[in-house]
Amino acid sequence: LLAFLATGNTSTRGPYRSQVSAALRYLLERVSPPDAPDPGYIHDEGDVLSAMHGHGLATLALAEAYGMSPDRELEIGTALVAAVQCIERAQALEGGWYYTPRATSEHEGSVTVCLVQALRAAKDAGVHVDAIRIANAVQYLKRLQQENGAFAYGLGLPDKTSAALTAAGLATLHATGVYAGHEVDDAYDWL
Repeated sequence: LLAFLATGNTSTRGPYRSQVSAALRYLLERVSPPDAPDPGYIHDEGDVLSAMHGHGLATLALAEAYGMSPDRELEIGTALVAAVQCIERAQALEGGWYYTPRATSEHEGSVTVCLVQALRAAKDAGVHVDAIRIANAVQYLKRLQQENGAFAYGLGLPDKTSAALTAAGLATLHATGVYAGHEVDDAYDWL
């Protein structure tokens, strides 16, 4: 869906409008209802691997579709607000997120990156995003950065760094408005 949207297709225009419509329908049908244990969680019952990574990417896709929709489709907007609220509820006290749609004492960087990117897209589409949640996520990401500039997978895991985690951490800092400073310089130098 993100690829089709990035090339200008929507559910009402473009050569792939039927694929966009089908993908949107698929996502909308998988948003947990308000009375579910995890309202707003976008998931497929049979998928035990994607978890919150998948929720983040689905939220990002809904945000992009909503932002491109000329009439701001109510169903997409309602699902997007619920998905954002699910993300906000699931944030750990440390500022990061984990694989479940509930706040736990666990957290890690790759899920955090996916969810912050989704929150940024939702905010850009006009959905309210709690600024304190973003500020906490930025502080969490900064704490993931090691002295050499690389970003680690999680707090207390200095040996679990990679170019992918560092690039993702850097892109996410940029998405939250952090474009300069020693964190940015150190990450670019490490890369």
